[in-house]
Order: sequence, then structure tokens, then C-alpha cells
Amino acid sequence: MTSGARGITTALVLALSALTIAPSYGDNPSSQQPGVEGGKQSKEQLKRDRDAYMQALRDRDFEFRVINMAFKNSIDRIYFDFKNSYAAAVTPEQKSAARAAYINARAAAITARDQAIVALGPLPTPPAEAMKTSKAESRNSSNKSKS
Repeated sequence: MTSGARGITTALVLALSALTIAPSYGDNPSSQQPGVEGGKQSKEQLKRDRDAYMQALRDRDFEFRVINMAFKNSIDRIYFDFKNSYAAAVTPEQKSAARAAYINARAAAITARDQAIVALGPLPTPPAEAMKTSKAESRNSSNKSKS
């Protein structure tokens, strides 16, 4: 690997490693209202969970965009270096070496991108929706209680 490709790979890995720090989401105990009914409280909790889930999705999407932007920049730089070294090459051995360095640097960039994507982890899990009873279920339960 050439020194230029090594520097690009190092910069890409350092930039992508900063993305592995995941923000923490938790309930704020001071935001809970005392004396709220159970149904209303569960709806508020579901709303907070849904908001946290949507924020986690937005954060992941942003991190994915940063990874892709860094990958594109590194590929562009690798291609630029390849074009310059290939144009300067005189012998077939030099051209072959330039091509091999380009292929190796591109593979390293792809590997770094894949590792950064894996470091993001799985998609966040959506919050569990509150169970809603249907009219048919409520009729069946009321008929059973009358019998």
C-alpha cells in the first residue's frame, strides 16, 4: 500500500471511529407527572419511546451519510492518485504497479467502510405499541361476563 493510500485509509478509519460513540437515550425522571392515570401515562410513555426511536433512526441515518461521504472522498482521492501515478508511469511494470496499488487502496477503503457500517450496529428496535382491544373482542368479553 502506498503512503498516500495508507494516509487516506488512516484518516478514514479515524473519522469513522468517532461515529461509534452512540448517544444514550433514557427517561428523564423529572418529566414524569405524578398522579397521571395509567392509560394516559402509557400513551405518554409510548410517545416518548417513539420520539426516542425516531431520533435514533435520524442519528443512524446521519452517521450512515457521514460514512458514505468519507468513503466517496477516499475513493475519489485514490482514483486521483492512480491517474497521476499511471500518467507518470513509463514502463509496463510501473503501470502494473500503479494499477495494483489502486486496486489495493480501493479494497482497503471498502473494508473500512464495511467495518464502519458494522460498527453502527443493528437498526434500533421500534417501541412496542400499546395493545388496542377491538370492538369484536370487547363484545365477546362482555357477552362472556353476562353468561
